[in-house]
Amino acid sequence: MIRVFLAEDHAILREGLRRLLADTGDIVVVGDTDDGEDVVRRAASERWDVLVLDLGLTNLDGAAVLRAVLAVQPRLPVLILSMHPEDGYALRLLAAGAAGYVHKARPPAVVIDAIRRLARGGRYITPELADRLLEQQGAGDDDPIAALTDRQLEVLRLVGHGRAPSEIAAALGLRASTVSTHLHHLKQRLGARTLGELVQYALRAGLGPPSN
Repeated sequence: MIRVFLAEDHAILREGLRRLLADTGDIVVVGDTDDGEDVVRRAASERWDVLVLDLGLTNLDGAAVLRAVLAVQPRLPVLILSMHPEDGYALRLLAAGAAGYVHKARPPAVVIDAIRRLARGGRYITPELADRLLEQQGAGDDDPIAALTDRQLEVLRLVGHGRAPSEIAAALGLRASTVSTHLHHLKQRLGARTLGELVQYALRAGLGPPSN
């Protein structure tokens, strides 16, 4: 039996996933939460075969959870399940140690297949994401997003979600001056003159809220 832990901030989707996986016969959900810090705490003492991880968790965002969980369970397969496009941001998460990435718009069968592959020690990416990996390898260092640090990418994602600098500081546990420094460096790297232009860049990069 494949033991899965669900980290998802939407209660309806979390319950839907639980029911979907219960019907498979070979996958069991052993726990769930919407709290990023809770995931990290439980990962230190519980044993799962696969962690299904959303990015928009409370208290600690999914990217930070991924790094923290892999620090205590480096061999744990983590499947990112997100509304963010399967593009540059997904590539960063895979590089950070995620074993798979699935967009929430994909059919349920894709999620089940991905979990089974990860439990067997494999990885899961869609053909579209595989194409992006090849494109990135061919592009070298031409992609400005690829040159950002993990913290800069987190700040840019929150900018894309319309968060004010003070809100970004609170969400990431940073000082306001530190966030201002990150925003300054982001503007320089991405050629943005104003915060509004930085927001537009984040949206074009697929780092904003999902469109309905």
